[in-house]
Amino acid sequence: MISVHDNTCAGYRFSGIDRQLVLETEYPCGSEKEGQRSDIVFDEVWCHHLESVQEGNIIFDIEVVDLAQVENEFRSVFDRLKNYGWPRLETKDDTLPKVIERHQLNVYRIGTSYGLEGFVLAKSVRQTNSEQAVDGNPH
Repeated sequence: MISVHDNTCAGYRFSGIDRQLVLETEYPCGSEKEGQRSDIVFDEVWCHHLESVQEGNIIFDIEVVDLAQVENEFRSVFDRLKNYGWPRLETKDDTLPKVIERHQLNVYRIGTSYGLEGFVLAKSVRQTNSEQAVDGNPH
C-alpha cells in the first residue's frame, strides 16, 4: 500500500470525466522529504465521500477495507443520498456489492489524524512524487 502517514492534504480535485480523484499532499515536517508534494491518485473512481475538510488536514492512513465497514461508519450518508442516485447503480435491482465485484473495485478508507476523512470506491490507487504529473509524465 502507499505511504502517507502524517502527510498533510493541501487540497483535492475530482474529474467525473476521467473518473479520477487526486489528493494533493505534502510530506510531514521533520521528514527527509519535508515540503515535497506527493499526490495520491485514485483511478476509475465509482464514488467517493470526503468530509471534515479544513486547512491543515493530516492523513493517518489509506487502507483497503470491507464495504461493510464503510457502510456502517457512514450509514447516515448512504441513507441520506440513496434517493438521489448515490452511489450510482447500473440496474434497478443492482446493489453496491454487485457493482464492486463486477468492476473489481476496492474500498479505500482515508483515515485522519486531523480534518479530512472519508472513503473512495475505485479500481486502484497510486502515489506520485513532486517530479511526476498525474498522467505519469514528468513535469
